[in-house]
Formats: sequence, C-alpha cells, structure tokens
Amino acid sequence: MRTIFYISLVISALFLTRSKDLRDSVVFSMESMFSNVKELSSASDRAEIRNVNADEFDEAVSSKSRVVIVVFYDEFSTDAMSKAREFESAVRKLPSEVLLCKVATSRNADLVRRLAIGEVSSMVRFYRNGSVAHSFSGEVTPEQILKLANSYVQLERNGNGGGQITPLNKNWIPSGVDELAIDGGAYTPL
Repeated sequence: MRTIFYISLVISALFLTRSKDLRDSVVFSMESMFSNVKELSSASDRAEIRNVNADEFDEAVSSKSRVVIVVFYDEFSTDAMSKAREFESAVRKLPSEVLLCKVATSRNADLVRRLAIGEVSSMVRFYRNGSVAHSFSGEVTPEQILKLANSYVQLERNGNGGGQITPLNKNWIPSGVDELAIDGGAYTPL
C-alpha cells in the first residue's frame, strides 16, 4: 500500500514540474522500476537451480511434483564445468516444474560410488518420483536436455507424470469363451 502511495506521489510531482529533463528522468526511472518488478514476478515461474551435496541428494530427486535434472560434473575439468554452465543457462528457460541439481563428483565421492556413476567427466540424469527416468553420459547438448525436459513437463501437466501403471482389465477373455487352456503352445477352449 505504501508503494502505491509513493508511486502516486511521484506521478503527481511529474505533472507539477516544468522541467522536461526531470520528467524524462523520472519516467525512465519508473519504467526501469516496473520492468524489474515484472522480472522478479516471472522469476518464480522458472526452473530452480541449486548445487546439491550427498546429504541433500535423496530429498532433491524424490520430488513428486517436479522433473529433476541432475548434472554430475568433474569440477576440475574445464570442459565439464563449461558444459554444466551451458546446461544451467538452458534450464533457466524451463518452467517451475523443473529442478536442476548440480553435483560436483569430486566433493561427493560417496554419492558417486553409491549411484555407480564411474569415471565420467559429466553425466546428466532425469529423475521422476525418485527414480531414474533417463540418463545421458558423454556428449549431450543443451537442446537435447531442453527437448526431453519439455516432454516430461508436458507429461506432468497432462496428469501422466505420476508414474502410475494402470492395471489391465482382468476380464480380457473374449465373450463366449469361459476358460482357456494351453495345449502345445496354442490356446484351445475347454
């Protein structure tokens, strides 16, 4: 409420001032202030990016409402570091249903052993509901990551992201047939 009061006070002062330069500078300041507010409000609609260690890993990947992308990288390899930065800038474009976790392999050796990642300079895994849904190792482009992440986000939005398997109808026997028996590999009615 106080902000609205100040804005109306500045606008009133604009109309009362006779200096065009002052009016232009105040208008410019107001425009930049409103554009910053707009950026802040849309920032919550974007993917979250965080560095994760071994203690936080299980909690981060078990998210039920998000697609979790985990980038494992060797922090002593310049190629792996630059690739991790590329992924980070690409993932910033994704919606809030995506969480990017960056894991430095040298600082989290126990986690790397537990997940059986091995000696790779970089690896990317997608997690849904706590389990690995997709894995890349070696050369992978940010475009591949974006494409796969967008498809998982669409699944989540369409309600197919729960990972639930729908059981088949148990009454699959054709009408008119009461029971089936296997006779030498062929089905014959009893």
